[in-house]
Amino acid sequence: MSKPSIFSKDYDRKMKNRKRLQIITIIVLVIGILVMLTRAYVQNWLKVNADKLTNNQKQYVNDTNTNTKKTKSDETQKDAENKKEEEQKPTENKSTINVKFPDGKTVKVDCIDNGETKKISSVVSGGSDKISFNISKSADEAVILDDKQNMYVVDLTGKVTAITKDKYISTRGSVIVKDSYLSMKPNFIWHSNPRFISDGKVAYVTQMPWFRTTQYVYTVDIKTNSHVRIPMVQGNKITFGKLTKKGLEMTVDGNEEYISSKGTIVK
Repeated sequence: MSKPSIFSKDYDRKMKNRKRLQIITIIVLVIGILVMLTRAYVQNWLKVNADKLTNNQKQYVNDTNTNTKKTKSDETQKDAENKKEEEQKPTENKSTINVKFPDGKTVKVDCIDNGETKKISSVVSGGSDKISFNISKSADEAVILDDKQNMYVVDLTGKVTAITKDKYISTRGSVIVKDSYLSMKPNFIWHSNPRFISDGKVAYVTQMPWFRTTQYVYTVDIKTNSHVRIPMVQGNKITFGKLTKKGLEMTVDGNEEYISSKGTIVK
């Protein structure tokens, strides 16, 4: 737009319009420059970050492949080690010892032999008679209770040691014979629930020495067949649990105690 003549009738209005147009032109130019600069910046930013994103994706793929290969390598090595351990582990062979008791009854003692050690794993009645058994901590012996309340200890060689208390002799010298008494009172508990408290000693529940309904606990030394009552232990119901480091778990009328390997009570 040309500059208006100073002598023009609308000089002031035309000058105002001219200045307004110049300002608008400047603003449009500035906005255009800003738009161009912004577009260039955005395009550059997108290009740079696109490259970074591509590099990150490539690095992620590489790391994933590396970790996958490492994991597979670790798993392969672990499988090889496990296989080697399995190959080195001794083969377990099962065997059975047929044991005959003095009264003619038989039991089958199942054993596991890995070539280095032999252990008793179970005991099965050779006939229809009911038996119960408990295996020592070392698994070298098993104590067996038959249906006549006789107790025996069997070792890995098949040797049988009778640890039955055949008779009870009172402090006054009167004698009560086990088999005769049980024939009259078959529900009487002479021997019950025998459990090892050590490799050489067994504990059991009985209604001796007072021959009433109250239950007591005795221990028996396998070598000497010496039966000893544990003092102060009595109740209407006595049960045994597991053999722990503290001793044999024992519950007397709901109260838990322990029998040590020496046959003493531990709270």
